[in-house]
Amino acid sequence: MKNFIFFYGSHCGACQQIKPLIKRFEKTNNVIWMEDNEENSNIFDKLDIEFLPTMIIVGENEEILEKLSGGRSIEEYINDNDDSGAAWTEY
Repeated sequence: MKNFIFFYGSHCGACQQIKPLIKRFEKTNNVIWMEDNEENSNIFDKLDIEFLPTMIIVGENEEILEKLSGGRSIEEYINDNDDSGAAWTEY
């Protein structure tokens, strides 16, 4: 089972555009933990998050499987892993 962690910034335009997509993904897939860089910068430093938005895919043993940065790469990953069969291309 994969878990998804979405890192965003409240002042990041791309983050705000993709946030509705992430919320829809959250309803049909594994739990997504959403983290704002202004509320908890320590975890951003610990995981070496340099760009926003970033999604980290974590495996069953809490290992990092993949780290995606930028709204487009996250959207593409979600569309490829959408179990409902619908591609989410609208914001």
